[in-house]
Amino acid sequence: MFSGDKGHPMGHGEYVMATTGDFSVHACHEALPPPKSALAKNIAFAIKSPYGIIKILPKGRTDLPPGVSLNAVGDILFPHGEIVRGAHRHLNVIIPNATGRVKGLCGAYNPHRQLRDAFTNASGHVVVAPHYSAGWSDDYKQHFTESFKVKAADALFTSDECPPTPPYAPAIPSAHCD
Repeated sequence: MFSGDKGHPMGHGEYVMATTGDFSVHACHEALPPPKSALAKNIAFAIKSPYGIIKILPKGRTDLPPGVSLNAVGDILFPHGEIVRGAHRHLNVIIPNATGRVKGLCGAYNPHRQLRDAFTNASGHVVVAPHYSAGWSDDYKQHFTESFKVKAADALFTSDECPPTPPYAPAIPSAHCD
């Protein structure tokens, strides 16, 4: 996260990692094989900018649109200073002059608030930061992670590149534990 806090959304499907509105980075999260199918890994990223869409897929990267370049170490450079570096499993995003305008699973970026609002969901509400030692809470998954799940109409990936999955369903408490 931009704040340095730890978070692992564990949702399956396409999610907004970071957006300022005109610049967005989406990730495709895929479930791990059983018995760890409640966990997820990044398998692809898509970047949408005023210059076009770039996809970083397991089979490689799509062509760069005009105005976007690649430096010697493989960073993708955008004309307004944004930089995206990494591969299909791990990505770093740098968005200059975005204080107070960034939202997504990478967290809100508001240093003037001491980054206390890092876990602000898509509706603008701050969700209690998770503590991994206790496991990721349903509140974190349902109210933070799922708020950034991408609707089909806003998807940057095709369904073949990032298969859609049903929305997160919180665990239902049971009176019996077998």
